[in-house]
Amino acid sequence: MTPDIAAEMIAGGSYHEGCPVPLAKLRYLRIRYHDLQDRTKEGALIVHEDVAAEAAEIFEVLYREGFPIAGMEPVSHFKGDDEASMRADNTSAFNCRYIAGTKKFSKHSYGKAIDINPLLNPCVQKTTFSPTNAAAYLNRHRKLPGMIHKDDFIVHLFQKHGWKWGGNWHSLKDYQHFEK
Repeated sequence: MTPDIAAEMIAGGSYHEGCPVPLAKLRYLRIRYHDLQDRTKEGALIVHEDVAAEAAEIFEVLYREGFPIAGMEPVSHFKGDDEASMRADNTSAFNCRYIAGTKKFSKHSYGKAIDINPLLNPCVQKTTFSPTNAAAYLNRHRKLPGMIHKDDFIVHLFQKHGWKWGGNWHSLKDYQHFEK
C-alpha cells in the first residue's frame, strides 16, 4: 500500500478513523480481467494481506477462464458510496462500512470480502434489492455473461480457497458477494 493509494482511500471516503483494520494490513492488487466485451483490462482491488495472494490467484484463474467482469476500481473512486459502486457494476473489495441496517462492520471493512459484478448479481432480501437499478437481473434463471449461479465455476473456485458465497445464504441472497 503506497502513501498515495492510502491518501486516495482516505480522501475518497473508503477508509476513515475507526476502521477495524489498519491501512498497513491492506494490499493493493492490480488485476487483469476480461470486460463484458471480452477486452483485456486492468483494474484494482484492495484486500487484507491475509487473503491477498489467494485473491490474486483466483482472479488470475478467472482471467484465464475468460470470466467477464464489468469493471474493477476501489470504492474510493465512488467516494466510499457502496450503492454508487454497485450501480456502476463495479467489482470491489475493501470499503470500511457497516452491514446495511446495523452498527456491525461488514467483512468489506476488513478487506476480506469481494463483490463481483454487483449489478448483474444483486443482493436480494424479501421485497428489496440492491443496487436499486438491478431489477432486470433479479431473475436468476437467466444466464448472462458475468452472472453468478450456484453451480458455476466461479463459486467452486472461491469455495476451493475457503471463501463463502452470499448466494448460499438463507436470510437473503447476495449473489455478488464472496467472503472469508
